[in-house]
Amino acid sequence: MRKSKAISNVMATIVLIGVTLAAFAVAYPIFFSSSNSITGSIGDLLEKQAQSSGTLITLVDYEIEGQGFYYKLRIWLYNYGWEECKIIRAIVNGYEVSLARTIEPKSFSEITLYIPSSYGYPKNLILILDSGKICSWRFS
Repeated sequence: MRKSKAISNVMATIVLIGVTLAAFAVAYPIFFSSSNSITGSIGDLLEKQAQSSGTLITLVDYEIEGQGFYYKLRIWLYNYGWEECKIIRAIVNGYEVSLARTIEPKSFSEITLYIPSSYGYPKNLILILDSGKICSWRFS
């Protein structure tokens, strides 16, 4: 009697594991196909925004180095738009930093800003474009 009860417990456990694995096998493709479509729709939205405004820049990467009396902030930007992007002003931590740069459409640009240490560690960057558009990023 004990032997048959032990076998039935083992069989029930195996069936439960099989049902759980089958549920995961069904749910896995559904979950990941929906996340891919969400990512695609965000990309489509950005592309539409670039097409309507002509320029859409994004911060690809940044690097901050302390250099004694100043911080060296290197940023890499990409212009997704179909028109050139003219940056007329940069503001770091609320202080204006000299910058005038043009980024061609569908291209990267590396920009180096030297920020006096009296402005504090670079935490916020605001770029003002000639079109009046404002782009901002927060560094951690």
